[in-house]
Amino acid sequence: MYSLGVINMLNLDGSKLRPPERRFKARISEPKDMYDRFLVPLDGSPLAECACAPAAELARQCSAEIVFLRVCSDNSELAAAVDYLERVSREAGREGLKVRGEAYLGESTSRIVQAAREEAVDLIIMSSHGRTGLARSVFGSVAETVMRQSPCPVMVVRGGLSTGPDGAESVEVAV
Repeated sequence: MYSLGVINMLNLDGSKLRPPERRFKARISEPKDMYDRFLVPLDGSPLAECACAPAAELARQCSAEIVFLRVCSDNSELAAAVDYLERVSREAGREGLKVRGEAYLGESTSRIVQAAREEAVDLIIMSSHGRTGLARSVFGSVAETVMRQSPCPVMVVRGGLSTGPDGAESVEVAV
């Protein structure tokens, strides 16, 4: 017959064995410690800029730097891209954020992933058209490809254009 009871572990000399000391302490990161640098890819469209507000809010909470990225397909776009990045960076800088802009030449998805590696970013924040089905198959999804290849987490902000009563287009953001 077996009896259930407290099991005492003893040393060789008969003294009680003390439980081992904990060598590792759990560390819970505060949000401000989680991220140091964000990458926000922009293509110059209002839809792409939907990622700026969430990035700015998160950067404020984390005291993180934002790197705005514009990928150009050829040299003729570089001057306009630099002007655009300076404008976006200046606007974000007015809010007291650490920001800078980078312009790259090449194919957008591969350059976004490369920039994430080179800049050692902790998070990519980008917008998506939110296309599904045939439209996504035909046009592809830059956000989806970046998510698959990225060396860090990717936050996708879904934005869409809608028309108001006056016929003007406005951007709606869903985070």
